[in-house]
Amino acid sequence: MKYIGSFINKSGQRIYITIITNNDASSTYNITDSSYIRFAEDPVEIECKASDMFEHVICSSCKIRFVSKEFLGTKFYSSNIYDTQVKIGTLPTAGDIWSGYVEPGTYNQPFANEWDEFELNCIDYLATLQYFNYKDVNVNTYAAAKSAASITSMMQILQDIVPYTVYWDESKKVNADSTEPIFSETSISSMLFFGDTYDDIWTKHDVLHEVLQYFNLHIITYGDKFFMFDWNSMQ
Repeated sequence: MKYIGSFINKSGQRIYITIITNNDASSTYNITDSSYIRFAEDPVEIECKASDMFEHVICSSCKIRFVSKEFLGTKFYSSNIYDTQVKIGTLPTAGDIWSGYVEPGTYNQPFANEWDEFELNCIDYLATLQYFNYKDVNVNTYAAAKSAASITSMMQILQDIVPYTVYWDESKKVNADSTEPIFSETSISSMLFFGDTYDDIWTKHDVLHEVLQYFNLHIITYGDKFFMFDWNSMQ
């Protein structure tokens, strides 16, 4: 189901919210003041960790607040991280302000006969990486994946973890004459990320943090776009 609705923020701008549950947008429900689910008085709160200059993978989270007198757990509960997509933007279906997913296993709504407020806890794509092992390895594929580990370019590692267009300031180069991205000219043994046993394997978030920390770079999302930068180039 695709849930769509809008509200006017404190600056007088209309903000649109799109929520697609179970990856199914074949039918649409309009959230209005007369529907069984409505936006609360303060509908959206977005929080970002950008204040920490030592955080290399800068994640963001979002709370969407509704009121309803029906229990909506069967509609909004998410058991898997990519089940329910969320977009917040200045245009219908756009995600130019914030984009992410409902965090799995966090739905909480009181049972009530009258209108009551509840929240959807959402996280951006970068925050979802904590839920997945490097190369999506599980206990059954660990041995084979570890034996296949090899010297891998930093570029390939980044593309495996963030398979989207990433805009960056190109502030890092191997030397002044280099014309290639620094990630293409540096490599690492992926054996490092597998650890000694399956319990030691790194998550995708861990790997991305390690690569960016090596180059003193940071990555952040704004809406549905990814940006990578050095804080020094922002001054």
